[in-house]
Amino acid sequence: MIYLDRKMPKDCFDCPCLQTFTRVPNGTTHTKYWIRLCAAQNRIIFQFMCKDKDVIGDIPNEWINFTKPTWCPWKE
Repeated sequence: MIYLDRKMPKDCFDCPCLQTFTRVPNGTTHTKYWIRLCAAQNRIIFQFMCKDKDVIGDIPNEWINFTKPTWCPWKE
């Protein structure tokens, strides 16, 4: 449960807990993980792996359009 002096966000993109980053595992330069993480729960919301350096055309719809997880710590 999170108590902040602000209104509950409408979605994850409006939430201060959302973190987005890319990770290249074990020094590999051709495989990247794109991760959306809830910092409050330290849980992954969505993750995908790309093997090419240019991934603009390969970004899945779920990377942009995902629903608020059922385990979201914001209390209604």
